[in-house]
Amino acid sequence: MKKLLYMLLMSCVLISLCSCSNKEISSSLGKVRLNIETYRAGLDQVTHPSVIQFDEKWNGYKYWMAYTPYPFGDGEEENPCIAVSNDLLYWDTPNGMVNPIADNEETGCNELKDAHILYRDDLDRIEVWYLGRLSESLGGDNKSLLLFRKYTYDGITWSDYEIMTSTEYLSPSVIWKDNKYQFWGIGYSSFNNTGTFVYSDSTDGKNWENQRQCTIDGADHDLPIWHGSVSFFDNEYHFVYIESSNASQKVLYCHSSDGIDFKNNSVIVENNSQSNWKILYRPFVMKENNEYVLFYGVITDNNEWYITRSIGEDITHLTGLDIADQENMKPLRSQVTDTKSMKYIIKRFIHSIKTGIRIELFALLPVLCILYKVFKKKRIRELWLYVLCLGITVAYVFMLLKPETASLVIAYLTAGAVQAICMALLSEKIMSLISNRQ
Repeated sequence: MKKLLYMLLMSCVLISLCSCSNKEISSSLGKVRLNIETYRAGLDQVTHPSVIQFDEKWNGYKYWMAYTPYPFGDGEEENPCIAVSNDLLYWDTPNGMVNPIADNEETGCNELKDAHILYRDDLDRIEVWYLGRLSESLGGDNKSLLLFRKYTYDGITWSDYEIMTSTEYLSPSVIWKDNKYQFWGIGYSSFNNTGTFVYSDSTDGKNWENQRQCTIDGADHDLPIWHGSVSFFDNEYHFVYIESSNASQKVLYCHSSDGIDFKNNSVIVENNSQSNWKILYRPFVMKENNEYVLFYGVITDNNEWYITRSIGEDITHLTGLDIADQENMKPLRSQVTDTKSMKYIIKRFIHSIKTGIRIELFALLPVLCILYKVFKKKRIRELWLYVLCLGITVAYVFMLLKPETASLVIAYLTAGAVQAICMALLSEKIMSLISNRQ
């Protein structure tokens, strides 16, 4: 039995080693997150970046980002926030301002989401547009979406929220151009418009018209598209997006002269199995100092949500953030877990073994002692005792925990073998003590 236990442990180590490929991480992929501190101390997880830039500092900063905290996917904390920077690496909360700038508790929504930032040059103010889902507990249908707006003239004091319109589209992009608001949104299943990408415009932000379906390389329906954003620079509209809500491994890019017909769709960032990220999330692209700057969400195996960045003079040849860049970022208390490291794999395997050892099974010791007494021949008695204990522990653990991966199967088999040996030895010891007393 000891040899069996040893073989199980060694098998796990070999599988773990085999899972670690020598494949290098693509240079275009951000290898570390941007350090952005949220109002949830120690839970500095953020997503859905949107950025504007100024030639000269606006109220102290050149770059203003709207984002939403999303710690471990908690929609209750997905409240629009602001971060600022003067170098695109060190991001902080504006001096004198308190995040979040909007809170779902001030509305009839159970969550706010998908913040997008813009600058009104005619009014010299920043605006943040965001979605709210109507809460069922407050009389809504938990489906309908409202498009909200808040604005500031100094970057510190923000207006009350305004309900601009209702919408059936996610991931809104709003741009102020040619004295009108331009809106792009992405369809989703709740309104049976999945695979569509639409445009409309408005002079006041409340009355929208000219809605049209956008095309990507000629297609205007059944588009593999989930979250994305439109930005305008170099006299063109630029659209970056991901394809799926739970499996996106690529950031795609296309551009358009009119904001309706986008072309030259291509992959500009691609994830792989050796990165810290499980999937990629909603991107945003801008241009600064003749370089494309791409911000995008990343999600870990532990459902931690972060933002990273890639930059380059050619949109198809970007370079992602690296460990060395962290020296120029704001220090944070929270750390990103490297789920691909051998230390983490071994630690997780040991934790799975501990989970697989079920203390409640020791309640069967009296029954095992009786069975031990029943079988008179020692060799048969020991053999059946170990086999029985192993069958009971493994069957119970597998039915209770339902392992879905090979590593969990091995961990629970190991746990079952360890517990079976302990139970069998205890049964023998108890019966031996009873016999000696007699």
